[in-house]
Amino acid sequence: MKPRFVLLKLTLVGNRKNYIVKFKDGLNYISGPTSTGKTSILEMIDYALGSKGHKDYIEIGANSTDVELELKIGLEQYKIRRKLFNFKAPIILEQWDGEKIFTDSSID
Repeated sequence: MKPRFVLLKLTLVGNRKNYIVKFKDGLNYISGPTSTGKTSILEMIDYALGSKGHKDYIEIGANSTDVELELKIGLEQYKIRRKLFNFKAPIILEQWDGEKIFTDSSID
């Protein structure tokens, strides 16, 4: 059986508060009225995974500093952390077992 790639949680780390989207097991869909952040969620996932091209969202940039994406590949869990709108900053990849992080590395 091939390992599954599962998104667990997307967090925009804010100056005053964090904005969190939790994903459920199975198929997830994003719906809502116009201008409520549906595309922003998808673009932040894309950015966390290494994309260099995305829009510069003024509201996100003014209120948030980092994006974190928690995911699972097979039985291994990871957290990817990346500075927002700073393409030259390293992407931080953390592998963890529950709450305990046991490796930490930067990827350029």
